[in-house]
Amino acid sequence: MQDHLNELKQRYAKAVKIKSALKEGCLYFAVGGGLGLKDAANLKIGTTEDGRRVTLRAVELNPLATEAFGATTDHFVVPYMLKHSGLIHSELEVERADLRDSDNIFKQLRPITLCLSLSVEVPIYIPFVLNTSWSSLPAFRNREIEVKLTDSGYEDPISFTGGEITAEVATFVDSKIATIRALLQNNKFQIAVDAYEACLKLGNKKIAIATAWTGIEAIFGISSELKFRTALYAASELAEANDPYITFLDTKALYDLRSKVVHGSSIKEKDLNDAYGKSLGLLLTLLRVVVRRGNLRDISEIEKSILSSK
Repeated sequence: MQDHLNELKQRYAKAVKIKSALKEGCLYFAVGGGLGLKDAANLKIGTTEDGRRVTLRAVELNPLATEAFGATTDHFVVPYMLKHSGLIHSELEVERADLRDSDNIFKQLRPITLCLSLSVEVPIYIPFVLNTSWSSLPAFRNREIEVKLTDSGYEDPISFTGGEITAEVATFVDSKIATIRALLQNNKFQIAVDAYEACLKLGNKKIAIATAWTGIEAIFGISSELKFRTALYAASELAEANDPYITFLDTKALYDLRSKVVHGSSIKEKDLNDAYGKSLGLLLTLLRVVVRRGNLRDISEIEKSILSSK
């Protein structure tokens, strides 16, 4: 088993950087924005004669995807992009799948992709092919499914700016899956998550900024005095890591840029880029705070924490 793990490690680490993903007989697959497999301690690696297939015996098999862009009778193809590392494009194919299968799968298994996206700056991309249909995946319990790793087109190293699934990240994911599943039942958190994921796919920065602020405002559940209250509540939520007053001022300034964008005012390219990066960054940071804490605070809790602080 260990020899096979080492073989896999050597073969694919250079191209897709999974060296940290191989740990104690478990193989973590994480395909950001696409399909992934990951269930700590439940994915057992076996070998086949050609050495090219990995057999996973899974108590629970977790395939993930964010959106289906195309399908045929025999294949299900999901393109995905790594937006923060030079728009790397790839695709994966799931054999004998049907577009009708996808929505249900996505909803059931989305928390793991979300948890990974909140844990690392850039997800890992691993192309592979399953030998079963999507419709049967949720039913897998203590059965085998083959996953063929494919390195076609990945002869040269792919440059990543992060995103390795380290032991620390894996531990965080394992500990937070139940939390995220519970949080996704909260409509405010769901809207914030939808907004963040939509931003990553939007090519128009102005629309992405407006969408990001939809998520930010949803987290706090406010509909009046938006500039002041958003800045105040953000300062409270991020107080452990940042000077609250600096966060307060920065968020107000960012809100002014947001207002220029959504109301169609002219804005310099530099300011637009700044607003785009900081708006998405603020939303992501707030989501991470919520997940790490394990709950979404309501306004009264935030206001009490502000007024009771010394």
